[in-house]
Amino acid sequence: MNLRFDITGIPALDLKLQRMTRKVQRKIVQDALRPMARELLGEAQVRVPRRTGALAGSLSQKGFVRRGRMGFRVGTQRWGRGKFYGTFIELGRRRRRIRPTGYLRKPFYGRRDEIVRRARSALIAALRGA
Repeated sequence: MNLRFDITGIPALDLKLQRMTRKVQRKIVQDALRPMARELLGEAQVRVPRRTGALAGSLSQKGFVRRGRMGFRVGTQRWGRGKFYGTFIELGRRRRRIRPTGYLRKPFYGRRDEIVRRARSALIAALRGA
């Protein structure tokens, strides 16, 4: 399960990003959004239920730029050590009587307005400096 955060609707930034190569776009977005993604990742790792610690170890964050959208993902890895049962722990599962924990959603939705404001200002500052 991944929690995805997109930033859209800033035409001047989109135009400036379109003029750059894909590699430069990714670098700027990742550098600007990495502190917030790491902060949310840290909170998710603290909140995730632990038995073996494997699910907490498989949590990661990654920035992206795609078709006019930019943002980051925080969640379980889909490759290598990824744990498929993270979605069951996050959302719950009636059939197995697994109660939802919200270890990914609670840190984000509790401070969504602050995160959006900080992300927009970080991207604007990074693109002005580029």
